[in-house]
Amino acid sequence: MQLILSQLNVALVKQDEALLQKILEGCDLPDLLSQSTLMQARARDKNRLVVFLSTLAVHNDIETQRAQQWLDCYMSIGQKKLQGQINALSPHHILRMAVEARMTQKVIRLPAKKKGGRFGTSLERCL
Repeated sequence: MQLILSQLNVALVKQDEALLQKILEGCDLPDLLSQSTLMQARARDKNRLVVFLSTLAVHNDIETQRAQQWLDCYMSIGQKKLQGQINALSPHHILRMAVEARMTQKVIRLPAKKKGGRFGTSLERCL
């Protein structure tokens, strides 16, 4: 999978649609668009790749809700305007606060204690 991600990233940077198509034709799409693969792309700080994979996942009905959330986060930060699900969240929702902080490069004041796994995921998304 690492090799495929590297090849996709090169094709995206070069904007080589023929190479993208060739790489994708030989892939197991559900595996490529899994949350695990998105995590690898995020860990490598490959923003274009995350947006590309998230978009493909949404349009191929693969873990759509999570992929759309990642896509909205990255698009909001890139366009410096809240998008989709992020815009619909309460102004006090941790994910929205994290994305807004990342967009504006301002420090966020976090609550002292938060239940559940959303806090950690939101914090990861803002980093």
